[in-house]
Amino acid sequence: MHVLGVPCSAMSRVVREAARVFWLLLCLWPVAAEADGGPVDPPAPPVESHESQLLLGADELCRKGEVLVSAYPLQMDRVMLLEAVGYFKQALTVSPVHLRAFLGLAQALAELKTSGKDGNDSEGAEYWILKAKALRPEDPTVLDAMAFVDWRLGRVAQAEGEAREAIHRDPQAARHFLRLGQVLGQSERLEDHREAVTILQHALALHPTLREEWHISIELSGIYRGLGERDAELRAGERAIELDPTAWRGWYNYTGTLLRLTRYDEAITAGQRALSLKDDDWTRSHLVEAYLHKGLTAPAADQLPRIHSAEALAHLSSVFRERHDPSQAVELARKAVALDPHDPYTQQQAGLSWEASGDRERAIEAFTAATRIQPTGRRDRQNIAIAYDRWARLVAFDQQRCAEAVPLYQKALETDPANMWPYDGLGACYEHLGRLSDARQAWRKLLDGSPSGEWAERVRRKLALTERPPGP
Repeated sequence: MHVLGVPCSAMSRVVREAARVFWLLLCLWPVAAEADGGPVDPPAPPVESHESQLLLGADELCRKGEVLVSAYPLQMDRVMLLEAVGYFKQALTVSPVHLRAFLGLAQALAELKTSGKDGNDSEGAEYWILKAKALRPEDPTVLDAMAFVDWRLGRVAQAEGEAREAIHRDPQAARHFLRLGQVLGQSERLEDHREAVTILQHALALHPTLREEWHISIELSGIYRGLGERDAELRAGERAIELDPTAWRGWYNYTGTLLRLTRYDEAITAGQRALSLKDDDWTRSHLVEAYLHKGLTAPAADQLPRIHSAEALAHLSSVFRERHDPSQAVELARKAVALDPHDPYTQQQAGLSWEASGDRERAIEAFTAATRIQPTGRRDRQNIAIAYDRWARLVAFDQQRCAEAVPLYQKALETDPANMWPYDGLGACYEHLGRLSDARQAWRKLLDGSPSGEWAERVRRKLALTERPPGP
């Protein structure tokens, strides 16, 4: 059979070939259109499982919480931490086993417990960090978080070991060196502070992020302050402000540095800048101190009623003691104790102010309270050894109570071995009790520290008198 003179078999082959060519052109059209810049429909997205969608939601919640925890040290606003805790707990309702949420909760709650004495046994920082450790015990990020939690809770030796292990597993991460520097900076040993400086300087060489460099500068400023290196403290503080001029903490620290350098006009300017960034009681206390040094009593008096922090008022109590104004010192100490009778620093400063005013009994009550709240060690501005030493001196004022004062002096020395002052009073008590050998040993230990001045000469004379052989 023929169609238009063409055999049907040939016609069928032509049709089949034409169909094949048409199909090829149809398949190649999107590629050609893309090459020509024409519109191409995007490929359909892969269908995600319900579990992966939940995980993405939990990660986003954790990211929001991590931003708040990271920003907290700049402004020291506890509301940030509370909001962060909310995000992390919400993430756990979406994904109950989530490492980032565990780590975030641990760090936020550790900050809260330190800054405001928050936290409880069931949902404290330790609970969440242990859950993170159970998931990935050798992960350097988990080790770093463990070090952070132990550091904030005052377990310096444990935090140091964890920070060093994090560095061992990830030696190129500046944040791990930052953490070790923070931990060593809180140690009571001077050599640890010097190592912290070296560690933090190494962290700077690892090209940290701007936020990490800001943290490093803040830590260096604080460590240099403890080492008495004022110029280095100032440079580190200035660098922190350069890195983030909107961070309240940078300006607050800088104000304190300028106060210590007796640059009071600059301290007032810096303090006012800090106060413009955050209404803060400690900033106001720095301003009061600077105003008083400049003789500006009116602005100082204007700031005092606006301060409602027990510790800030207790600090100002010490400022007025140094200005030989015991009545104002006692008034501020009384207000501080009323606001927070359970703070050891507040009780210790109250004791010192009562002692300066001549009220020994109230001073003893305050020192007793301070040592009951915090029996040993240091915490931020607080060195409880001072309370034991002053308590012992007040008790020993009545020589009939020297036997009672001896264990208090010993507790002061046990709490802070670097403080040699209690050896003086301890030696005097031993002398009164007729224990001359013990008295000489105490005074020799005191003189081993190579003290100078009239006080040291007095101790040397007492030691010489007790060592002189009795006359005929």
